[in-house]
Formats: sequence, C-alpha cells, structure tokens
Amino acid sequence: MRTGKDQVNDQNHACSCDVLVVGSGIAGTMAALSAASQLGPGGTVLLASDGPVFSGSSFFPGTWGLGLIAPDGEQDQEDLVSTIMEVGCHVADEALVRSFVAGIQPSIDLLESWGLALKKPSGSARAQREYVPCFDHKHRLWRGIQRQPFVEAIGGRLSQSGVTTCRGWELLDLASPFQEGNEGCEQGTATFFCKSTQDFSQVRFLAAVLCTGGTSSLYPRHLTSADCRATVHALAAQAGCDLVNLEFLQFMPGLVSPVRNVVFNEKTFRFMELPEAVVKDLGGPERTRQLLDQRSWHGPFTSRLESRLIDLQIHQAGPRGLEMRPQLSEELPEFACTYFDWLQSATGTAADAPLQVAHYAHASNGGIRIDPWGATGVPGLFAAGECTGGMHGADRIGGLSSANGLVFGLRAGQAAAKFARQAAGRRDHAAAGSGASAPLPSWTRWGSDSAQEAEEQMGRLMEQHCGIIRSEEGLATAQGAIDQLLSHLQQSLQPALRPQDAALARRTRLRLETAQLMLGSALERHQSRGSHYRVDEPLAYGRNKVRRGGKACSMA
Repeated sequence: MRTGKDQVNDQNHACSCDVLVVGSGIAGTMAALSAASQLGPGGTVLLASDGPVFSGSSFFPGTWGLGLIAPDGEQDQEDLVSTIMEVGCHVADEALVRSFVAGIQPSIDLLESWGLALKKPSGSARAQREYVPCFDHKHRLWRGIQRQPFVEAIGGRLSQSGVTTCRGWELLDLASPFQEGNEGCEQGTATFFCKSTQDFSQVRFLAAVLCTGGTSSLYPRHLTSADCRATVHALAAQAGCDLVNLEFLQFMPGLVSPVRNVVFNEKTFRFMELPEAVVKDLGGPERTRQLLDQRSWHGPFTSRLESRLIDLQIHQAGPRGLEMRPQLSEELPEFACTYFDWLQSATGTAADAPLQVAHYAHASNGGIRIDPWGATGVPGLFAAGECTGGMHGADRIGGLSSANGLVFGLRAGQAAAKFARQAAGRRDHAAAGSGASAPLPSWTRWGSDSAQEAEEQMGRLMEQHCGIIRSEEGLATAQGAIDQLLSHLQQSLQPALRPQDAALARRTRLRLETAQLMLGSALERHQSRGSHYRVDEPLAYGRNKVRRGGKACSMA
C-alpha cells in the first residue's frame, strides 16, 4: 500500500472499501478520483494495479505520448458522431457515441482545471495534414497527454483525495454479488495475487470499476505493458456482462529493428522508401507512392482502404519485418519531427536509419459493453477504458482511445460511488464488512506444469489465425486447439506448492478463455469490416455482434 487510507489487514491479507478500481491507466486514475470526489469525507476508494500506478496501455513506454481529440466546438459534434459511425462501419452504439462525444470537451476542461498541461500544436502547424486524426477527414481539436505532466498532476490529486493505491496486485477473481445464487449480497469480493507478499489478497467492496486494458497481450508481439493481462474479459463474461465487438483489434506497425516494441508513426509512411521487389509487387513507383500516401493517414491496419496492400506486404515479410528507409525532406511537418526527435532521444535511433517494421497487436476496439455511465448491466459492476466496447466500431478514429478513458473513467467512478452509497445505506455502516477474509476460491490451491507451454501455444495460434488475415478455417482451427489446451490444463492440475504457481495456472486459464471469446466473435463476423479482415469474405459487411454472458447475439 502506498498512499491514502490504509485498510489492509496484515493478518489475513484482507481489506475493504466502498469503491474498488482495478487498473491505473487514464481510465483507472480518472475513475478513482471521480469516485473519491463523489463519496466525500469518510468514503474509501482503493485503486489496485497489476503494475505501478500510471501503467497499462496509457503509459506504454514505446511511444512519445498519447493524442487526444475532441469536437472543434459544439458545431462539430454532429460531424464527429457521424464520422465515428462511418469509420466504425456502423457497428458502434450510436446513442453511446453521442454521449461520448458530448463528454470529451468537459473532460479536457476538467483536466486543465487540475493544472495538467496538455500539448498543443503550434499555430503554424495546426493546419498541417498530420494533425488530422487517424481515419478522420478533417481537423479536430487536438491535444497531447504527456506522461510526466500527467503523473505529477494526477498523482498529487490521488494523494490529496485519500485514494489508497495497491501496486503489483493482479486481479484473478470476482465473486458475489455477481455470481448466481448470491444476488442478495450487498458486497463483492475480489481476489488478487500480490507481488510483494507472493500471496493472495482479498478486497471486499460495494462497487467496482474495471479499467484493465484490452486483449493485445494474447499475441506474442504486442504494443502494451506487461500488466495488461487480457484476463478481465473472461471474468466479466463469468459475472454476466455482455461483450461487444471483441473481434475488432487494432494491428499497428511497429519497429523490430534497430529497436523492438516501439510504435512506428504512421504519419511518416509517406517519407519511406520500400525495397524494389515490393515496389514492383505494388505496381511500380507511382502506385507505391500513392499507397504510402494513403497509408500515412491511419495507424492501424484496415481492410476498408486500398492502403491495406502496404500492410499485406508487411505481413508477408513476417517476424523479421519489412525494410523501410526514411527519405526525409529538409522541412518535416511538426508531428513527424516530434516522432523522430523522440525516437532518437528515447532509443538512440537516428532519423535517417533504416527501419524494419512488422505488425504488433495494439488496441482493442471492443470489450465489455457499457452504458453512458460505465454500467455493465451487472449491479455494482462498472467498467471504463480499453476493456470496454460500444463507443468504437470496426475502426477507431485516432485520439478517441484516450478520450474514452477520460470520459467513461470519470463517469464510471461517479456512478460507482453513487451505487456504493446506496448499498451502504442498506447496511449498518459504510465500509464493506470488518475486513475479515472470505474463504479463498478453490483454484488458489491448484497449479499446473503445463501453464507456460499453454501460454506459448496460444500466442502462436492467435498470431497465425487471428491476426490481420483471418478465415473461417483458420479461426476454427485455433478455437479447437485452444479448447484442447484448456482441457489439458484442467487435467494437469496438481496441488500448488506456492501461491504463485496457482496464480500462473489461473491467469493462463483466464487468458485462454478470453482468447476463445475473441475467436468466437471473429468466427461469427463472417464478412470483413475494418480491422477484421476475413479473406474468405473480404468485401461484404456483416451485422454487429454482442456476447451476453459469453454467448453471442446480434445487435441492431
């Protein structure tokens, strides 16, 4: 425990709070601050994070910072809504999109009122094409969130608000009141594996907000922090949450040489020279230049645009990556200069150095379905940030992932606090119990020697069959193979010698189950849409799919 009120019972590794927030990226920190403000004096908020505070995809070190966009005034809101729907291939929830867009500017205003300095384009650069958001057709209000200013401003407020932070706590279970048969309980129990004690800890809570990130870590090559485990989707499905658009995962070009695990700035595609053999395959120099120019408008792969031909060349190059040589003009746009300056200072890579570029799993466009206040439909359970879905579609406009974390993090924290106060009113006291530990779940007693091998096999299956190129045969093959991995993992369970052995087996099972949910959604989406490219049905579009408690159904 690091800051705020200490509710931990060292005897039984149990603690209690009114609102539990899991994940400490943008969404998690916003939710914790919002909940603390709503609860007021006497309220307890616990912010649990698998990694350090200010971690997750929001603070992945392989990029300079985070872009953030908002409508350029109220008159721009309707255009942004319609563009989100169009770019998303009309599989987003329009009502949620409208609420989302309306909440972005107020969230930015709140950040700035807290003293957070946001990066702004210079006056002369504001009109440069590089500041048109990814997949968008016009300029919006653009801001940049930089790590250190955010940590200083928000970290201070977390401490002042009395939020208790728990670092190195990995969520591995959610129990009552979400489980069937426990609907009458007024409190929930979350089970964590605590790195500092190498043991399990439990938290009793009145309301919880899940802000644990997306699913990209299911893939061997991913651009996200190690604490984004891709386990919460399986836990949410078990709790009865709906999962929406889980098949839509962004694959982003990233560097594999001269450095690895670093985002490649898509705005620089038009300044790159490709190998002669690739230029020939693409139809010659003029056609290649046209495709590179189009590719520089968006970061992630999409099947919607002809620029997918560039991505298919990157895919064909395999793990070693496609060679690209910068051909830099004397006057680069400001956005490109920012990237190359950061690349050199952070990694020592010269601006004109040859680069090897491959695809990395990046950001999820779908996840736990929420309403405008982050409610999941399960009483007392809220969610925000990249683990959620509905506000994005098959493709997502750049800068809206950060906005998602801000808007719905603030709202979910507020809604969770209100729920907790109502639950506390039905009890004799506000705190959720005395801090005594409930019995640990049975899985905490079992480990498996097969867990690590299952993880590695799953990663290979996801990369091969659920990457940028998908087919019914490949997806079904992966699904069947992961079924076998789950079965073998269950059969291989044996009494755990150490808590960390049981934690590994549990984590692996949840990740396999999340992979199955994602594969199932990809199989049900028979036609290509945006980031979901089905080579067996590449042109037509299908219906939106929602998973209710792990089962799929259509959404109008």
